[in-house]
Amino acid sequence: MLRVTVADRPEDLLDLLVDGLNAGPVDPFAADWVTVPNLGMRNWLQQQLSQRLGAAAGRCDGLLANVATPLPGALRWRVLDALRDLEDPLDHQPDDPWQLSRLTWTVLEVISGGGDGVDVRLGTVPVGGTLAARAAAIAELFDRYSVHRPAMVQRWIL
Repeated sequence: MLRVTVADRPEDLLDLLVDGLNAGPVDPFAADWVTVPNLGMRNWLQQQLSQRLGAAAGRCDGLLANVATPLPGALRWRVLDALRDLEDPLDHQPDDPWQLSRLTWTVLEVISGGGDGVDVRLGTVPVGGTLAARAAAIAELFDRYSVHRPAMVQRWIL
């Protein structure tokens, strides 16, 4: 079920959210989704929820578990996938190339030398780092661009 609640300040929504999450999901194995506008809000919200969910009376010893806090792009993809499945459940189209998991592999191929005519200067990979981790970070940036600056991404194609 999708519930949309809006307020001017996040503190105004916190009690509502805690009450909703304390009610528990219909399926105990399904994660609750709380979409946040940015990483700072995600960190703040996770901290606030972890202090209040399951906490003993008058204490801040709660635990945050099975609550996903994705950015709006992830919610958008989930809704679009659900709509596509409703329109024609037998239509098994290939995944969108801009889907984050596919985009990571494409970026990894390019930065490891698979892209013809592409000059990639990454410098050295830090100790303990991998090209796959760097590709995931770059793919995450592209995903954010496609959400927040789609016109810029469309200009790259031309």
